Amino acid sequence: MITAVTCSTGAFSRDPDVVDPAGIVAVARQIDADGFELLSYPAFADDADGSTAIFARSGLPWTSLHTGKAIGPLLCTGTDDDRRQALALLDADLRLATAVGVEVAVLHLWGMPDSDRRFPANLAAVSDCLDHAERFGVTLAIETIPCLAATPLARLAELRRRDPRCHWTLDTEFLALHDELELALADAELFARTKIIHVKDYDGEFFDAEGRRRYLHPGEGRLDLAAVAAAAASSPSAIRLCLESSSARADGSIDVGQVNADLAALRGHARLAAA
Repeated sequence: MITAVTCSTGAFSRDPDVVDPAGIVAVARQIDADGFELLSYPAFADDADGSTAIFARSGLPWTSLHTGKAIGPLLCTGTDDDRRQALALLDADLRLATAVGVEVAVLHLWGMPDSDRRFPANLAAVSDCLDHAERFGVTLAIETIPCLAATPLARLAELRRRDPRCHWTLDTEFLALHDELELALADAELFARTKIIHVKDYDGEFFDAEGRRRYLHPGEGRLDLAAVAAAAASSPSAIRLCLESSSARADGSIDVGQVNADLAALRGHARLAAA
């Protein structure tokens, strides 16, 4: 079976300056992907009904939604007010997910600046998050993101013990940062609950000499993305490969050719893995 190769809208948008819903849809129409993961930005809330209508009426094949990245940091604090705000943000994203017809939503359960330093608060909130997703008929897939106190796989193990309903999104770059990518690919139990693999390459550096975030394209780093595709193809569950490498230029323009080249590279790995 050939693994579906999808594209995050984060590959051709950027918060806060390249987040116009109509612009995102216009670029997506130029992208050769099996589907798209819609990355939720705070700006969408400024005109929630209008943004939702643009995405829902686009006719694009939405396959997943990445919830807003403010949710995890709010949950980190452990306060009732912040938890209520985080769950309200989650509900707004889940409404967007149902409006565009997707059944999987990606969640950063923890996040900067605290990352996982206050993980007990995140752990205590996971069942509430899963309950909210179930009410919307959406599967929540918690993502492996950078940690400061433990490692992504250690945190997923804690979550798995806390609530067996958890599903996962694996991130190649973030797992490689913690030297856990190969461990994740070899973990059959983890893969059985995995929905998506976010793909970025990695060479050991997150930032350039000027301190700007780097997003390496497939083939620019040292990761064995062929092995990632092979692991996805051999899984008994359907796992999508989702491109996240950014092709948004400093001036806000999008290198559509780079996005399509990245997807072609991933598609080549997926086809070889299925052969």
